[in-house]
Amino acid sequence: MKNVLIVTQHFPPINNVAARRFGWMSAYFEDFGWRPYVLTTVSEGPLSVPIPEEHCIRLFRHPHRNKKMNSSKSMSAARNRYSSISSLVPNNIRLRSFDNTVLNWYLPILNELDWIIDKFPKPDLVIGSYSPSASLLLARKISIKTNTPWIADFRDLGALRNLSSNTLLKWIDSKVEKCILSRASGITTVSNNLNKLLSEKYQISTRTIYNGYNSCYKHNSNETYLKQNYNNYIHYAGTIYSHQLPSIKLLFEVLSEYPDINLMFRSLGPDSLNEEVIKFANQFNIANQFTLLPPVEPDLIEEEQDAAILNLVFEELDKSSTWGAGTLTGKFLKLLPVNKPILSICRPDNEMADILAYTDKGRVCSTKDEIIDFLTFIREHPSSFSGIMKNINDYSTRMQALKLCDFMTELSNHSE
Repeated sequence: MKNVLIVTQHFPPINNVAARRFGWMSAYFEDFGWRPYVLTTVSEGPLSVPIPEEHCIRLFRHPHRNKKMNSSKSMSAARNRYSSISSLVPNNIRLRSFDNTVLNWYLPILNELDWIIDKFPKPDLVIGSYSPSASLLLARKISIKTNTPWIADFRDLGALRNLSSNTLLKWIDSKVEKCILSRASGITTVSNNLNKLLSEKYQISTRTIYNGYNSCYKHNSNETYLKQNYNNYIHYAGTIYSHQLPSIKLLFEVLSEYPDINLMFRSLGPDSLNEEVIKFANQFNIANQFTLLPPVEPDLIEEEQDAAILNLVFEELDKSSTWGAGTLTGKFLKLLPVNKPILSICRPDNEMADILAYTDKGRVCSTKDEIIDFLTFIREHPSSFSGIMKNINDYSTRMQALKLCDFMTELSNHSE
């Protein structure tokens, strides 16, 4: 059994993408020959810890918060000192490859790095999960001190997604990230598009490891109630982001031609974007078809998804960015095992189109006519897009954990 040390901003019980990605996968690591250990922040939330808590070191809360774990006085003092320095850096010169967590988390933890390394068995491999950039720097440093290979995991692009108009700043960002990755043995990321961008830029062995889904939906207890009270509806659950608004607006425009189809939003906010969505409903005169509901427990959301006509995913329609085709919202893969089709409204080259075709679970639509064609087809063929379970299983958390562990074993064996 080999040992892997994962450095990540969050680890369960916080319910966010970082926590879910390694939280769910690490539960399967020992099945594939790897024992996981975690260096992370203090977190509180609804998710269970999938590995023994004694395998975790939790130092400080989220780097952007002021609360601290009761650790050594030197660490507390150091964190306060570096936080003060960080506040002096103007926002317009910040780098994605070197964010303020370097000051608030990385530098203070360096004071105790020998203690951290001694607390766990010597790792055979280290993983640092971006963002924040502090995770990559810590993984790199631990790799050097323990003479082990390390993987840079990108849930999102760093310097390659710097949107600054300052050419010099973007160049510096790229050089800093390249320096950080210069000793990395491998890169993992969440889509084939991001894989291509990272591997071409840094010439490092790169693997696509999807976030995966960790359950199959078999909830029917409230289906009758839902169909009586929210009849003939399509469903969306999750946070709303500004880049999704054009896709949401396009759907509302289409629904104005389908007065018998209702729309249920379980929105996590923010309130400002909830208000924008309500404006769309009024603009297209579908307020009587639209229900905006607050967040609820995951089990109820799963029941609502099962009782819906179909489930929705929104991403950007704009095709100008090189990385937008690889943006896979976390909820997308969780919808694959649901017994209802998926309508993904986004740019036509988004990787979700390939996954939906492979799994036979729905379609990517980018225009009004495409959405109308899809809705018409679903109404005429309600049992369509039932899915190819063998292919859907390829995206399960267990299968993604297997792919990751195989990559870790390859890199570890190569370094011996």
